Amino acid sequence: MKYSNYIELSANYESVVDLDAEERNPNLWQEYIVHDDMKNAVEAVCQTLLWEDNDKRRSFWIHGAYGTGKSYAAIVLKHFFEDSIANIESFMNRPSLAEYKKRFIKIREKGNFLVVWKSGATGIKSGTHLMMEMEVKIKEKLNEKFGDKAYYGTSSLINAAKDAINDQSINWTYLFTDIQYGLSDQYSDFSEFQQAVLEGDSDAIHLVKRICDDNNRTMFTSTMCQLILYKNSTM
Repeated sequence: MKYSNYIELSANYESVVDLDAEERNPNLWQEYIVHDDMKNAVEAVCQTLLWEDNDKRRSFWIHGAYGTGKSYAAIVLKHFFEDSIANIESFMNRPSLAEYKKRFIKIREKGNFLVVWKSGATGIKSGTHLMMEMEVKIKEKLNEKFGDKAYYGTSSLINAAKDAINDQSINWTYLFTDIQYGLSDQYSDFSEFQQAVLEGDSDAIHLVKRICDDNNRTMFTSTMCQLILYKNSTM
């Protein structure tokens, strides 16, 4: 007997699944093998977006070591919110997901979802950095989809930092020389630091956020997402 009598490899097999792999095979997500982790993810999404439990209204973090299928799972979830309801029903007819089908379809019938995907983000040093990365990408996606009609919300972490750096009630001249923030080590003068903030530099904005926090000045700290799915690798 040969291994081929027992094992069949897909002609579309991808050793590393990411958005590039999906471009090569748009139906790659349909080949996903559903396991308990995916069932748990769908259950969590249903609880959150159907308001089944107020305590479960939260974001989700997909974590695991490299090569454990986080990107593949995230791509499948992306399709759940982007594809036609008919396609989703077909996928969820699988015995492993059948129990969630009616609940999830009820979510999709609420209306269209805007799915924002960012891959390969590096240099995330804090929650503030993460929020800024999300804010920038969300705005890009909104502009891509709606153009001049895009609505970006009334609050923005980046805009709040710009307002703070222009706030004359804050003694920025003194803070620039305060050794605990090290601004003078990174920038030649306050004007250079101020310009970095106004240009949306994430490191500069993070410093503004830290200074505001230390001085009990509130900055806007959330972004315009209803559901956020985070993917993290632990090496």
